[in-house]
Amino acid sequence: MPKLRKLEDYRAPGFTVDSIEMNVDIRTDKTLVRSTLAVTPSPNAAAGEKIRLFGKNIRLLSVRLNGEPLASSGYIQDEDGLLIVLSREPFVL
Repeated sequence: MPKLRKLEDYRAPGFTVDSIEMNVDIRTDKTLVRSTLAVTPSPNAAAGEKIRLFGKNIRLLSVRLNGEPLASSGYIQDEDGLLIVLSREPFVL
């Protein structure tokens, strides 16, 4: 059952996603998904704020930030997906 959230607990996200591009390659034995997100941090975003990308039962092949490989120390992968610390400047993920 989804977690109940009260309006008083709501907090605006620390970012906006300006665009999303997805390439989905469905094969008989696997599905490959490549997505690109253009992200702009909000002016009121707290230092160290994170973005959560949900995805269960996935095998992560790579993460790129502004076209450059992001080291595994730059994100956390858990059972629910990825958690990435936001840059203070707009970026492409």
